[in-house]
Order: sequence, then structure tokens, then C-alpha cells
Amino acid sequence: MAHKTVRYWDQIIAMYESGTDICQMPSNNPYYLNCSIPPLQNLEEKQQSTTYIRSKSSNYLPFSSQSSLSLSTLQYNEIPMGLISNQSYASFGRTTLFADFNNDGFIDFAVSAPDYYNFGCSQGGRVFIIYGKKDQPPVPERDISIIEQIADQTLISPICDGDRFGTGLAFLDWNNDTFNDLVVSSPSHGYGFRGAVFVYAGSKDGLQTKPFIYIDGVDEHDAIGFELHTAHLDNDTLLDLIITSPYAQPHGYDQPQQGAVWVFLSSDFMNKQQISDRQITINNASFTLFGESAKSKFGYSLQIIPPSCISHITSSPVLLIGAPANQGKLYLYAVESQPRLIMTLQGVQNNDHFGQSFSIQPDKCWLAVGSPTQSIDWYGAVDIIPLSNLFNKNKLHLDRSDSSILISIHGDRIFERLGNSVQWTPQGDLVISAPLGKGKLLPLQLEKSEGYVYIVPANRIPSRPDPKIHYISTMSSIIYVAHNRLNRFGSRMNVLSSTSVSYLVISSPFTDMYDDVRLPGMLYVQQLK
Repeated sequence: MAHKTVRYWDQIIAMYESGTDICQMPSNNPYYLNCSIPPLQNLEEKQQSTTYIRSKSSNYLPFSSQSSLSLSTLQYNEIPMGLISNQSYASFGRTTLFADFNNDGFIDFAVSAPDYYNFGCSQGGRVFIIYGKKDQPPVPERDISIIEQIADQTLISPICDGDRFGTGLAFLDWNNDTFNDLVVSSPSHGYGFRGAVFVYAGSKDGLQTKPFIYIDGVDEHDAIGFELHTAHLDNDTLLDLIITSPYAQPHGYDQPQQGAVWVFLSSDFMNKQQISDRQITINNASFTLFGESAKSKFGYSLQIIPPSCISHITSSPVLLIGAPANQGKLYLYAVESQPRLIMTLQGVQNNDHFGQSFSIQPDKCWLAVGSPTQSIDWYGAVDIIPLSNLFNKNKLHLDRSDSSILISIHGDRIFERLGNSVQWTPQGDLVISAPLGKGKLLPLQLEKSEGYVYIVPANRIPSRPDPKIHYISTMSSIIYVAHNRLNRFGSRMNVLSSTSVSYLVISSPFTDMYDDVRLPGMLYVQQLK
């Protein structure tokens, strides 16, 4: 990112000095701006030859002839329920989960704000807990609520140093005492952004206020805890912990950032009695997987493939891991005595970011994969791929073009980034977010970007491969928007389910509601029927 920023500044300075004729932009997307920068002159030559050029004013940017100039009339649904913070720039609502931490039989709700300011510590982070109660829904079902006024408990980093506490959340029973424990990550913790993960013990009175386990990163820029996951990965009844970092370096500082996934099997720690060690590192992980290429962002996204979708291939649990940089690539690892690579699926076009998000429909074993920057103007797309079609290829390495895609759904708003996040609902509908986007092409600079979340109903997804291109405006039955829209609504999403109710929760990190609180972030809540 720093390299790109310097490149853009160099090109802007060159345009000031030499005029805009030295630059070309093949599309509306400034990402592809390309300038022929003249060779440097010495100061005396420069003073003698300097000419100031005023570019011709223009009310629009160039556009692609392939882009649609008109969109279908869309019906928008504003979500009235949600939670917001009263702290500016808190990134409230980034991560959410349901669990029962006090064994009272009611679902508890945890939500994080990793950039929350804590007592002189900027970007310290905070996690809010709402404990479930009888005759009370797990998430407040009313108009916008301020989280600081309704949370039953808050947690902060034990050693605050701008560590973005709460970036990742997960739960398991690490100490095997029958109470669920809360796992919280702080990827910016420690010198050189090594990162840390903290485990807070559950009890009959709720979560303890201090962690009883610390897991530290080892090398600078490990930034462990970009995401946290738990799953049953061996033959015991305990959940195991998975920690990711798309920026980790296999051999320490000043090495290529290949990304990593660390697996901590609970059985290993029980057998080795390491549970008594309050502080461990990622070197204590049962398994470590590193990305195969530099800057691939391996570990950016991860999901466990449901056993029913993979049982004919292996009896072992399988991790689906995304490395979405450039064209993007997915990796499938079977967790055996040692992780075994069973398949890769690679995107085709550069800068598609294939696999930045994905979700698996467990009943039909359909894989929905987002490519949010597909096409030169970043309209984005989502492919739905039957997993059975992948496994029938009997090949280790596949391209997206090798797979039988059930349907490909494309964005129809410029810069929309359709597929930034995807989620299947328990009802079999597909939820797709597009946190940015402009409906009109001209003039681009006069229109603000709006975030949308689309619902594609199950009955509109074909059961057989359809080679035609389908656009999201015709595939979706509902389009959700935020109350003021200009806030990257849909940057992150989650489906939270209990035995009685399911919610779609949508993060909107740039939401403003009050004049004295600047961009605190908001979590919109929509009950799923």
C-alpha cells in the first residue's frame, strides 16, 4: 500500500509539472492511472524550462463504453434496528458472536470495537457483552441503541498499546470446565505488531475480567489474530482454536509476508499439561500453515467445510483458506496427523481478489465466492460453485475456469465491490454486500458512494449451471441500506443464530448519527424470517 501511495504521489506531482497529457487512464478507475514521468533534470535546467500548464476543466471522468448507463429501478429497505457507540472512530461492530458464557441457558451477545479509545490509549479496542435474560431477545430488537448504555460488561486489553483489541472473536472451552471461554485477538499488540490473543474464562457469574491465557506473536509484523475460528479438528469433544494472519512472515522480520494459519488443538494442551502455562506463543501451535507466495494474504478468510460435503473425499476435517491478493486463490487442507493439501482453486483475472470472502451452504454444498474487484471498474462478482463439481475433477490445482459454475452474479454499480462479504442464511438465501458503489457514471465526482446489502432468495438460484451473466439488481429480492447510506454499509456481515431466532448483522464503520460523535461505527440488526 505504501508503494502504491508513493507511486500515485509521484504521478500527481508529474501532472502538476508536465500537464495531464503525460497520463492515461483506461477506465473510470483511478487505480489504473498510468503516467509517463519525464526524466529528472538538474535544478538549472529545470528553472530554465519550467512551463506551467493549466489543464482544461472537465465536469466528468472518462467512462467505459461497456458500462451500463442506466440501472433498474430498485426498492430499498432501511434497517431500523441497530447498535451504535458514543465513541468517535471506534470501528464499532466489526466482529460479533453468540455464546453462553455463564451456563444459564440463555444466549449471550459479544460485539467488538477494535479502534475504541481507552484511558489515554488510542485504538486500544473494547469488547461489549450483553448477557441473555429470560423473555429478552439476544440482540435488542428496537430502534438504535447506544451500546455503552445497555452493555452488561466490557473488556479491554490487559496491556493497552494501541493493539486493536477485539479485531477477532471466538469461543471455546479451553480449560475444560464446561463454561465457554471468550477468545479475543489484538493483531497490533506488542513491539513491531507481533499481535496477541487472549482467552477469558467463563463462569457462573459471566466472563472473568482478566485473561487466563496469553498467546503472543513471535516475529515483527506477525499481527496474529486477523481472524479467529474454532472447530472440532480431532477426535475429542473439545473445540480447537484457529488463528490467522494474512501478513505473517515465515522467517521473521524483513521477509516476504506470505500469511499464516496456526491451529491449536485442545487435546495437545490437555495431554502436555500446557494449560497451566499462562503465556504461550504461536510456536506452541499444533500445526502451522504458511502461504505459498509473497503478499498473497493467505489466511485473509477461512471456513470449515461441513463434513457432509467432504465425507466422500476424506473423513478428516477440511479447512478452506483464502489468499485473495491479485487474482486470488483458495486452498483446501485436510487436518490429519499433519495438514494435507487436497486442492487449490485459483482466480483467473488479475486484481479480481477471488476468495476475499466465501461461504458454504451446508445442505446443498454450494460454495459462494466473492471477487469484489472483478472488472476494471470494480463492479465485483460472486460465483456459486457446487463443491461436488470441484471434487469430481480429480486434479490438485484448478482454475476458476475449470470449475462448473452454477451461476455468476455481477455488480451493476461502478466501484460497487460486490462480494466484499457473502453469507448464506439458515433459510438458504444468499446475502451479498457491496459497501461502495455509484449508480450513475457521469459525473462521478458529484455522486457519493452508497453501501448496499442484497438478498438473493434460494428460489432464484438455478440447480444446474447457467452460463449467462446475471446482474445483482435482477437477482435480488431485497436490498438493505443504511439510514444515511454514505458509510460503507456492508463492510462486514455475520449471521448469528440461536435455537429460536437468527439475525443478519451488518457492520457500517463510517456511520454518523450525532454531531458530537464522529464516525463511531454502527451495527445494523435484521431478524431473518
